[in-house]
Amino acid sequence: MKEYYYAQTDADGLCCGTSQLKGKVTADNLYAVTPELFETLVVGRSRLVNGEWILDEPPAPPLDEVKAAKKQELRAARDNKLSEGLYVQTPRGTKHIRLNAEEREVIKTYKDEITTAMSGLPSAVNLDQGVFFHAEGEPHSWWPVDDFLPIAFAAMGFITELYAQLTALELLVDAQETVEAVHAITYGMPLPGAEGGGTA
Repeated sequence: MKEYYYAQTDADGLCCGTSQLKGKVTADNLYAVTPELFETLVVGRSRLVNGEWILDEPPAPPLDEVKAAKKQELRAARDNKLSEGLYVQTPRGTKHIRLNAEEREVIKTYKDEITTAMSGLPSAVNLDQGVFFHAEGEPHSWWPVDDFLPIAFAAMGFITELYAQLTALELLVDAQETVEAVHAITYGMPLPGAEGGGTA
C-alpha cells in the first residue's frame, strides 16, 4: 500500500507533528506533503504560511545560559594564556617559564617554602642548596634561591593579574542585559574604567 506523508499544525500553523500513513487521511490541521519536504520539516519550527512551509528562526538561548557560556569561554582563554607561560629575566639569562597547573603548583610551593626558610622556620627548602627546577627546554638542575626568586615573583604576579582580569570580565558579563552585549565581550578587550587602558 502506498505511503502518504503528512504534517500536523497547531492553530498558528506551526508544525506540531509529522506522520507516514498507509492511506489518505483528511483533517483540518493535517496537510499532505511530498517525501522530500517531509524530510526537511522540523517539528516546532516549520510553519505553514499562505500555503508555503517556512522555517522559524531557532529561539534565542536564555540570557543566563549565554552568560554561563561566555564565562567558560573567558576561562578557557585565561587558561590558554597561562599555558603560554612568560619570559623572565634571571641571573642565568632570560628564561621561558611554563605555567601549566603542575608548574604553577611547583613554583608556588617553592616560593612559600623559601619564605618559610628565610623566616627561620623549618622548611622543605634548604637555602644553601636551592631548588630543583627547570626552565622551558632545559633539564632540571639546582637553582640558587637568588636565581629562582625572580621567576617566582614574576610568575605569581602574572598569575594574579590574569585571575584578576578574569574576575573583572566575569563581573562585566554579569552586568550585561542583552545577549548581544554579552557576545561583544572578549578576552583581551579594554576594561571599562581601567587605568591606563588596561585589558583582560
